[in-house]
Amino acid sequence: MKSICLRAILGALAALLWAATAQAQDTIPPRDTTALPSIPEVRDSISPTNPSVALPVNEAMQDGSFQTKAELRDVVEAWNAALTPANVDRLRSLYIDSAVLYYGDRVSPQTCIDDKRAYMESHPGYTQTLAGEIVYDSINTVTYRCSFVKRVKQDDGYFEYPAYLVLMRMPDGWRISAEGDGATDYNRKKVEIGSTRGSGMSEGDFNGTGTRGYVWLEPPIFAKTDDEDAGCLGGCDATIRFLDPFIPPIKVRHCIAGTPDNLGDLNGDGADEIGLLPIWFTGCWADYHVWTLQGGRWVEAVESFPTHCDQWNTGQKAVEVDPKHPGHVLIRYSEMGKSGGIVVKTKSVPIRGGKGAVQLTRSPK
Repeated sequence: MKSICLRAILGALAALLWAATAQAQDTIPPRDTTALPSIPEVRDSISPTNPSVALPVNEAMQDGSFQTKAELRDVVEAWNAALTPANVDRLRSLYIDSAVLYYGDRVSPQTCIDDKRAYMESHPGYTQTLAGEIVYDSINTVTYRCSFVKRVKQDDGYFEYPAYLVLMRMPDGWRISAEGDGATDYNRKKVEIGSTRGSGMSEGDFNGTGTRGYVWLEPPIFAKTDDEDAGCLGGCDATIRFLDPFIPPIKVRHCIAGTPDNLGDLNGDGADEIGLLPIWFTGCWADYHVWTLQGGRWVEAVESFPTHCDQWNTGQKAVEVDPKHPGHVLIRYSEMGKSGGIVVKTKSVPIRGGKGAVQLTRSPK
């Protein structure tokens, strides 16, 4: 009897609650969804079986919101689609109205278009596609650097170049304020500073997956000025980038050029280590850096060590496996000799990561 009464009471309470909820819903106005932004389309990226086929563009989750990256991507793809003799005039609506920083020189948008038209007309069959990911780096709240690899087809085959566009948010949308690529930027700076080590590309298996991929150094964006600090848009720092979007980039402070070296597997973990001699505006002394990918992040495999121009002229390897001491490498570094000249010395040091290597005891620089 008690259970029957209890069920009756609970049923009555449920009925009252349902009635109160229904009445409350009748008093709430329907939500206006007309002002909600549309959701951008998400496109998948696949790995090609034919290396001559361009990778579909896949934006990396770096700086900026998803909506901002979608808008930036649209401009980059429109720029790429305009690079044919028939469509090159479409670039006029993509460049800013004032001067464009075009491969190191400030020129009018029309000069950029005329230069591209002349080049494509002198190279029949020229085509360009975007390979791999687009990387978005915020320079400030209204300016982004969009970096990518462009695959170019010319008369003598396919070529790949690290390239970038700098986009500024204008009242009528995102517009291109600077355009360049690493090779051109470096060649121009090499003439100015006399550097002999370039910003080329290397190839290797840097994450131990058994698949080889490209790595390159992306230099800062140079403005044409004699002042070294004002000569870089967003700071005179470089970035080591990888064609594989799952390998994180490496930021290199106070660096305007250089070529990442594939040092091979120094610590026995199955992945190649990376070395770099950062190039600066002046001076012959520079620390050599060695990185290894551990747990999804880059750490210094050994302490960076000083080198001099004279050392590099000898052609000696800066670092290699020490065959006599497992878990160690031989580094070659420069010192001032007692007589005032440069002396190159060799030392065996432990290496981080991998089989028999030392454990990381401090945060990398």
